[in-house]
Amino acid sequence: SASGSLVLISFATTLALALEARAARMRAWSGAAEPSSSSAPPAFVPPADPEEERRLAEALRIEGAGHFREGALYEALDCFSRSLLLAESHVSYGSRSLVYNRLGQHSHALDDARSALRVEVTGKGYYRLASALMALGRYAEAVEECDAGVAMVQPGAAELEALRALRTRAAEAAPAGSVPPPPPSFSA
Repeated sequence: SASGSLVLISFATTLALALEARAARMRAWSGAAEPSSSSAPPAFVPPADPEEERRLAEALRIEGAGHFREGALYEALDCFSRSLLLAESHVSYGSRSLVYNRLGQHSHALDDARSALRVEVTGKGYYRLASALMALGRYAEAVEECDAGVAMVQPGAAELEALRALRTRAAEAAPAGSVPPPPPSFSA
């Protein structure tokens, strides 16, 4: 529809302006030169509205989730990456970690899973971290992260069974004797 197109154009324009303003602020803070050939001083860039940046970041995260559901992994990756340029979020890091894992870029998945846990410690964050470690063949470390996740999630939490199942798969894949038995919290 025409109004939907206008909203999309307005959103895209707003996003482009917000990203441009953020890039200019970052260049100013780092002392980097403006990307123009003129010798004129850079234009004043007013501080961006943090609430507007957060809103745009959330819209991009939601758009990325839609692309992921449709199997458009590179588009999802782009949306999650742009979202993270605007606002750090454990959800966006975790989602991008999942996309990287699906794309076979397991080292990037591991980095993003660690970043997600740095922003906020969640059971799903531990699951993403252990999944990336599994994909890298680092089974004993995956078991450790599953154990840490199981220890911190509430009984009955959705992540609990997923972490337990992933731990079992990691322990079975690990070399014999390299993984300790499950902690008491594993079967609680």
